[in-house]
Amino acid sequence: GETHRNFELVRSDGSAGIKHVYRNGGENGDFSWGVGSHLLYTTEWGTIVGDKVVGQPVITGTSFNRNFELLYWESTGWLQHWYLNQIDGQWYSTGQQGNGETAGYPGFIQMADSNFAVAVRNTDGSLYEVCIV
Repeated sequence: GETHRNFELVRSDGSAGIKHVYRNGGENGDFSWGVGSHLLYTTEWGTIVGDKVVGQPVITGTSFNRNFELLYWESTGWLQHWYLNQIDGQWYSTGQQGNGETAGYPGFIQMADSNFAVAVRNTDGSLYEVCIV
């Protein structure tokens, strides 16, 4: 809302997608929850790309246009990255990230240069860093 007091939540919808839900911050007494978007990465022909979401996605609000950045672990071992463009209100996928050997939930931070760093455990137990520009 105008005073930026909304709650934003993303969750797995039990398939290959993510559901974005929000609750208004009480403008005009409205504290209801609404569904913002259903994120499902598809080709131009409607074929689903990727695989089942493992666990909860991670989301962060950014200093770049107040956009949201979202990352989740796929059962294929890849990470999937999305961002919400606050100007047009649409989610966009940047595709798979990482090395295909993800075996843990990602940690996600915005760095001083406005890029993003992700640390995630690999199948061999080591930590892998992914930079998303």
